[in-house]
Amino acid sequence: MGPQPVHPPTLIACVLAVTAVLSAIALLGPWRRDPLGPPAAVCAINFAVLVGDLLTGTNLQFNALMGYTAVVGGRYYGLANIPFALLATSVLMGAAVAAEHLVRAGRRRLAVAVVTGLGVVATLLAGWPGVGSDFGGVIAFAPGIAVTALLVAGRKVSLLKLAGFSMLGGVAVSVIAVLDWLRPPQSQTHLGRFVGQVLDGTFWPMIGRKLGAMLHTLLSPNLMPIVLAGLVFLVFAVLRPGQVSAGLVPRAFARAPMLRAGLVGALASGVVGMLVNDSGTAVLSMAVALAVPLVLHAGVRLPGEVKPLGRAVDERGRHGDVLAGEV
Repeated sequence: MGPQPVHPPTLIACVLAVTAVLSAIALLGPWRRDPLGPPAAVCAINFAVLVGDLLTGTNLQFNALMGYTAVVGGRYYGLANIPFALLATSVLMGAAVAAEHLVRAGRRRLAVAVVTGLGVVATLLAGWPGVGSDFGGVIAFAPGIAVTALLVAGRKVSLLKLAGFSMLGGVAVSVIAVLDWLRPPQSQTHLGRFVGQVLDGTFWPMIGRKLGAMLHTLLSPNLMPIVLAGLVFLVFAVLRPGQVSAGLVPRAFARAPMLRAGLVGALASGVVGMLVNDSGTAVLSMAVALAVPLVLHAGVRLPGEVKPLGRAVDERGRHGDVLAGEV
C-alpha cells in the first residue's frame, strides 16, 4: 500500500504550525534584544535543517512542497533548486550578521574570512557528489560569496567581477564533476555522467530541456510578479534605501551596514541561480522571499528606542567608514 495523500487542510495546518514554532524561536529567544538576533536565528535554523538533511540523504526534500517530486523530478537525491536558494540566502545573510559583529570589534579581516569560509563549506556541501550534487548551485554560490566578502572588505564590485566570479563557480563545479566522472560508472552521480555526455557529444538535448524549462518559468503568472516586485524592492533597497520600506531599510543598514553586503550577495546568487537552473525564476523568488523580511525586521524600531542605533547613512544606505563597496 503506497503513501496516502495529504489533504490540503492538514497540509496548511502543518505549515502554519511549523511557521509558528520557528517564529517563536526567532522572536522569543534571548537573542531578541539584538535587532540582528531574530534574523540570525532564522538563518541558523535554515542552515542547520538543510545541512542536516544533506548529510543524511536529503530525505526531507523528497515529495516536499519545495523539493523533489516523484512525478516530475529528474533526480531524487542531493540539493534541489529551491532548497539551494534557501541555503544560499541563509548562509550569506547569516555570514553578514556575523561579519557585522566582527567589524564592530575592529576585526574586518576575520569577518571576510568568516564569510568566505562559511560560503566555501556550504558550496562544497551543495556541489559534492552524493551530498548536494547540485551543478548549478555551485555556479550560483560563487558570485554570492565573492560579492558579500568584497563588500564586507570595503571593496567595489562591478558587473565584470560578477561575471568572473560566476565563471569561477563554473570552473569549480567542472572540477567536481570530473572527479566524479573518474569514479566507476556505477558510483557516478549525474555530475560525472554529464562529463561523459560532454565527451561523447550527447549533452545538447539535456541542455535544451533545462534551458526550455528555465525560459518557461519566465512566463509564469505565479512567479514573475513576485520576482519583479522583489527585484524592484531590492534594487531600491540597495541603491536608494530611503525611498522604500517606510524607513525600515535605512534603519537596518544604519544598525548593521554589513546587511547590505549579505543582501547584495543573496541577490547575486539568486539571479545567477535563476539563469543556470531549470527552476528559473523560482530560485530568485525564494531568495527574495527570505532575504527581504530578514532585512526589514532588522530595521524595526525596538520598544523604548529613542534614536536609531549607529551613525546615519547617506541616501544610498552606506555607512561611510564601514561599507565603502558599491555595486
